[in-house]
Amino acid sequence: MTTKPAVPHTPTPWKAMPCRNGWHVVTEQNRFVANCTDSTGKDDITSEPNAAFIVRAVNAHEELMKVARGVVLNGHTRPGDCHSDDYMGMCVCGYDQAEKAIARAEGGK
Repeated sequence: MTTKPAVPHTPTPWKAMPCRNGWHVVTEQNRFVANCTDSTGKDDITSEPNAAFIVRAVNAHEELMKVARGVVLNGHTRPGDCHSDDYMGMCVCGYDQAEKAIARAEGGK
């Protein structure tokens, strides 16, 4: 079986744009990426906030990944070095959380 090469996602940044039956997510050149509607293909109260959330998440992804990788690669702490859970049960150093977030963002669990 031949493995297909990975196809890159549509270039960013993306933006949300209202349409006749909901909201579209499009490129800066208005190239269609995704449609945000309810299960019947119609606009509902979540169409606009869903499109806005997708746009924020996608447009922030590369920068957030760069910062998280920096924490992991250049951080002053390593796994197990963090001894306090000062904020909502989260390790203040952030190393473990950054490492897990990177894995999730790259398609892991």
